[in-house]
Amino acid sequence: MEELEVLEKQLDQSIDSLDSLEKLVKQNNMNFSSVQISPLPTLKDKRISPKKKGDEIRKTFVSRVQNQGIHIAQLKGVQYKVNNKNFIGIAYSSEIRTNRWFLGLPFKNFDTIVLLCEKRNGQILNFIFSKDFYDKVKNQLSKDDNDQIKFNISFRNGEYQFMIPQSGYEKINSFIDNFDNLKRI
Repeated sequence: MEELEVLEKQLDQSIDSLDSLEKLVKQNNMNFSSVQISPLPTLKDKRISPKKKGDEIRKTFVSRVQNQGIHIAQLKGVQYKVNNKNFIGIAYSSEIRTNRWFLGLPFKNFDTIVLLCEKRNGQILNFIFSKDFYDKVKNQLSKDDNDQIKFNISFRNGEYQFMIPQSGYEKINSFIDNFDNLKRI
């Protein structure tokens, strides 16, 4: 999956470069036979794995939560305890397709969830769902054969939307950086 993401980014960059090159060629009345193109960049061995990147993004998020005066502690992997009582899951995904994020968490009895979505420009969107919202949707979410709950977020029509199977989409802009939702659970 990680290699596919890197290849997609490289392809997007290559297409953008070719578009720029075509404009330059047309502006200067050049023909393509006189243009030399360097090879595409190769994959680097020093890349960070998606799992490790998710761990780092979660650590940064936990620091931000603690700066808000909320006590949060990691229990195991993506499972955390807030204020020594509330059980939450924190999932991470990079933008695999334009304006789309697919995330997963183990099927646990979370009080609420946080979905960390990284845009292609590196910006992290922190969707901190309220307990009420998560209680309303959690039984409608898809689950895979490995007991993972699946989440699908997209940006459409100027809104971030959370796909709920057989119900449609819920607008979720109000959950971005809404740390109060962690204080209220």
